[in-house]
Amino acid sequence: QRPAVAHVQAAPPDSGEPADEAEALRAYEAREAAGGNVVGKGKSAWDIARDAYAAETTLYEFPNGERRKGSEITNWKAIPPGTRITVAEGEVNEPEKISSLGDAALAAIAGAEWNSERTIYVTGGTCLRGSELNAEKLALLTPETKVFTGYRLDGPVTAKRPAFAICGALWRDESTKFLLPGGRMESGDKIDPKKIPSGAMILYKD
Repeated sequence: QRPAVAHVQAAPPDSGEPADEAEALRAYEAREAAGGNVVGKGKSAWDIARDAYAAETTLYEFPNGERRKGSEITNWKAIPPGTRITVAEGEVNEPEKISSLGDAALAAIAGAEWNSERTIYVTGGTCLRGSELNAEKLALLTPETKVFTGYRLDGPVTAKRPAFAICGALWRDESTKFLLPGGRMESGDKIDPKKIPSGAMILYKD
């Protein structure tokens, strides 16, 4: 039986690549400082407010000064860049959760996206794209397998191709995951940039 995953909206791609690591870090920090709760490149309403994006208590302030509640918005594609979003205290605005396979396997996790290029399975220190799965590989997935939906997989990190060259400023993002040799995972906001080993794979949203 083919499993079914919750679709996670992927952020639009960044334009261009930073010239070096310092530039990548400056770009990331500037983006976070300027647009933590502002719709723009790489930040949709869902990225900012998560499940509270359409709530009555979530306030949208458009660049022209107009204000609307999330429950009053119907055309989400028309939200202009520069819109500031305020999520009521106590509403959902949490970091994305990563699912682990349980006895229910993929059925409640991956849905129509189970075999997508942007659904990544991490098991035993190995990354597999959903598009690479076949019946034989599906049978090898264990209850400890982690499933990342809406992610791009790239790498490995090498001396000539460091993290910032692979995913730009996103290498320092909380949602970016580094799969290190040996199977350990670290998020971009916690990994020591001086200790990213060669061979590390990167999972990131673009």
